[in-house]
Amino acid sequence: MYHDKRFQMDSEFALVAFNQEQITCGSKAGAFLSQKSKFQKLVDLALGVDQSVFGRLAEKLIATPGAKPETPDEVACFKLLSELDMVNSHVPGSVTAKRYQRNELWSLLSYIGAPTWFLTFAPADVKHPLCLYLAGQEGSYEEQRITLLKQDERWRLIANNAVASARFFHFIVKIFIDEVLRWKREEPGLFGETNA
Repeated sequence: MYHDKRFQMDSEFALVAFNQEQITCGSKAGAFLSQKSKFQKLVDLALGVDQSVFGRLAEKLIATPGAKPETPDEVACFKLLSELDMVNSHVPGSVTAKRYQRNELWSLLSYIGAPTWFLTFAPADVKHPLCLYLAGQEGSYEEQRITLLKQDERWRLIANNAVASARFFHFIVKIFIDEVLRWKREEPGLFGETNA
């Protein structure tokens, strides 16, 4: 967080930063999976393929994206790649990461059971002084100045600073978990003891 909010006011920075995080995580955490019944066949296929063909094939596909395999070695490379599933479970936003989250949720439901109640809350960021303070440019918190802002000024502040809304929502959710649900505390919360 910079004092002048130079990055959180940039409308494209969040997308660029997220893409860079995905690229970095993807290069560190990639793995290939296959079905157990195909494993030996894939090992034989991988050992039989000339590795230099992959490099030539990559250059060919960069030059002509819709290129078809022409030689038997290129056909073998395509066959090997089509039989493997690329898994990037540690890459945020990837299909595999979402599948792992869904599996975690189903495991939790299987272990503990279905939730007994649901609670939805949506704090109004354009009305809350904390969010308006986080979105504003001034360094000090002056409640009187914040409460005197006109409605269109409030909307403009929030619309130009999505980071402030995200930080505010994170703060509210954390307070709810800590103070209302009293998660991982000795005394029960407002709704009793929380199981998960």
